[in-house]
Amino acid sequence: MGFGGGVHLCLGNMFARMITTIAMGEFFTKIPEYYISVEELDWNPSTTFRSPVKLPLTIGK
Repeated sequence: MGFGGGVHLCLGNMFARMITTIAMGEFFTKIPEYYISVEELDWNPSTTFRSPVKLPLTIGK
């Protein structure tokens, strides 16, 4: 996620980062086996924030 910077810094950025850390920790604990389902990802055309358009996952073996 992008939270801006300088005078445009998101006021909730620390809270959002904390929640994301907790959520990802829970995901990795409960679902240890996951795989990206495609060979190549499509990326959003942004010059300031790189992220996939979608992230298809396969869960389990």
